[in-house]
Amino acid sequence: MCNAVWTQPLWTDGRAGTADDSVCPPSDRRNIARRPFAIAVFASRLPAPAPAHAPAAPTADPTRTAATDADHNPLPIYPRSDLHHTRYGSVVDCGANEQKMRPILLKGHERSITVVKFNFDGDLLFTGSKDHTPSVWRSENGERLGTFNGHKGTIWDLDACRFSKRVLTASADASAKLWDCETGECIKTFSHHGPVRGAAWADGSNTFATISDPFVEHNAQISVYDVPEDEEPTTYSDSPRLEIDLPKIDGKRVNATNIVWLNLNEALFVTFDNGSIRLYDPVTGEELDEFFPHEKKINRVSFNLDKTLFITSSADFTSKLYDVVDLRHLKTYKTDRPVNDAVISETKDHILLGGGQEAMSVTTTSGKVGKFETRFFHLVYEEEFGSVKGHFGPINALAINPNGRCYASGAEDGYIRLHHFDKSYLDMKDPVPEELEEGEDDETDEEKDEEDSDEDSD
Repeated sequence: MCNAVWTQPLWTDGRAGTADDSVCPPSDRRNIARRPFAIAVFASRLPAPAPAHAPAAPTADPTRTAATDADHNPLPIYPRSDLHHTRYGSVVDCGANEQKMRPILLKGHERSITVVKFNFDGDLLFTGSKDHTPSVWRSENGERLGTFNGHKGTIWDLDACRFSKRVLTASADASAKLWDCETGECIKTFSHHGPVRGAAWADGSNTFATISDPFVEHNAQISVYDVPEDEEPTTYSDSPRLEIDLPKIDGKRVNATNIVWLNLNEALFVTFDNGSIRLYDPVTGEELDEFFPHEKKINRVSFNLDKTLFITSSADFTSKLYDVVDLRHLKTYKTDRPVNDAVISETKDHILLGGGQEAMSVTTTSGKVGKFETRFFHLVYEEEFGSVKGHFGPINALAINPNGRCYASGAEDGYIRLHHFDKSYLDMKDPVPEELEEGEDDETDEEKDEEDSDEDSD
């Protein structure tokens, strides 16, 4: 005899954290969400305490057994040591074991993942891949809420506005699209000369900027568009308000890889495949500054929430932390593989790095050799203290929730793994230098050596 803990209904095909379009097509998700699917997880003899805000679990029938439960519920019954995710997003341990981090595998894309991003509030996760279809998921339990259909090429970048009302997508089909986040409707398409590599909202969410690759006789460009939210989309101009041409350098084309607006829209922050970073005036297009933090391509750049720090990810096997105000180099995190993405935790002094072996040789290499794990570094001490495995392809994109309680990784294998941190990580205290006890001499060895040398000279 045992007790059963029941979760709330799920609109999935029975696999935790997945949403199959054959079971749940985008046009019928609201109705499907009400189907009475449930997962039974067998606990110990004592009933597991339910959250205060969760509905009360039904009393288990003492005559029911595992066999009869299987008849009542066609979904798989997990062992008591397993974990499951409730609709509230928390990880619940139904056995006597301590909580362990279990990822939710998001199986909504058919090809390699290129970008994953949380919105400002952290309740939505936006993903893009080479299958032409951006998706949006609920970050607390991995439910897919919908897709944005219309692109005909790889989705290289996307960005949600401050209040998640509108979404930008940048695609290899030489277009950037503006979407209504709630309905999934395409508001407007902005055509470019070449593949669009990046798109970013300005503060205020009334202006956005894009970067595009060179194509035939056209150079790479930075484009700035005005799309006021309080105006009708039909009044939006098809041509950008500002175009910044990126000509060849010493006969070689230099392509932009990322674009971000700095605080108060003071400058456009653009990274390039030659390892450089440039700042541009968003009004005049004038180049304000340029520096070279890396020797090879900068794959990705990420900022903390208040945009006072940024971290770069490069093919030169390093990731570097900088101060935004004076562009001063602070820390370097060294690895033995190309770094495709890195993010800064908002709640801990931690850095998450993702990368791995080059994608072209993945098929001949096992996961262990390819080193496809997410690596955790201490922000201050530059030391690696942990890693999370799971992907069997190089990690192309990382994102950490602004609340610091979960992170998502997308890889060349086409899967997105949504990890909710376990209690041991959230409660972990970072090491700090030991304080000197009372009466202990606080002079350093160097100071003592200087004093000894002075006495000898006297």
